[in-house]
Amino acid sequence: MNEHYQINLIAAVYSRLKVILALLVVSALLPGNLAQADFVKGLNAYENKDYATALMEWMPLADAGDSQAQYNLGWMYKRGRGVPQSDNTAIMWFEMSAQSGHSGAQSTLGSIYYYGEGIARNELVGARWFTQAARQGNLRARSELEYMSYKGIGVAHGYRSITDQLAGMIGSAFLFMFNPFAWMLVIYLILKKRTFAQISFGTIAVQMLCVLPFVIYFLVEYQKQEYPTEVDWHAGMLELGVLSFISIMSGLAISFFVYTLLKPKHLENSTEAIEDLSPATEI
Repeated sequence: MNEHYQINLIAAVYSRLKVILALLVVSALLPGNLAQADFVKGLNAYENKDYATALMEWMPLADAGDSQAQYNLGWMYKRGRGVPQSDNTAIMWFEMSAQSGHSGAQSTLGSIYYYGEGIARNELVGARWFTQAARQGNLRARSELEYMSYKGIGVAHGYRSITDQLAGMIGSAFLFMFNPFAWMLVIYLILKKRTFAQISFGTIAVQMLCVLPFVIYFLVEYQKQEYPTEVDWHAGMLELGVLSFISIMSGLAISFFVYTLLKPKHLENSTEAIEDLSPATEI
């Protein structure tokens, strides 16, 4: 390769790099990227408790229809951070975000209406918002609907059949493809004569965060409602968490043997009250 050819090659590569760099600069300056930069700036400010800057960055985005910015403003007004506390204004922003399809906003509205947080309690409206969020896969909304379906509250009364016939079977089938331990868990639930809804819910709990932590979270969510007829379900879920953890550590055969020996019998009659948790998750 002669010197003249090398110089031309370097010049050609440099020319192309300048074009690529120019395109990258133009791309970075596009409105969408600028908006994203503003959102991140607002988020950083919020995390540093600089609520005035967060509000300044998010308000124009929210006014332009950004559902995440609207959701965040809802929380700022709900908690009174950088703005006067106002449940009505918070609900306004949550509803704008929810109507744009933000599942977190939909689930939050479900909690607000169902639990009557700063507004007259309306279980029917709460159930409707939870249903919309659940259709998008929001786990909080699904857990609330599971509980509401047991009590026949609002539109959730019909959610039981939807969950039993669709989410229960399809959800469990999907989980089995990726988690062999789900087979063992669902067999246990079937032996306990649980519904498809409970079977799906139990296997989802185990699948999402690898057994025990997620199971315990939902145990608390259920037991905080103090629903006495589901005490054995809580106990069964905790047993499942312990069993699944042993399975991952030791293998299926060993776990069945250990579980048979160490089954926590005392859990079956446990009725301890667990401290209530906040029904909504903040940003």
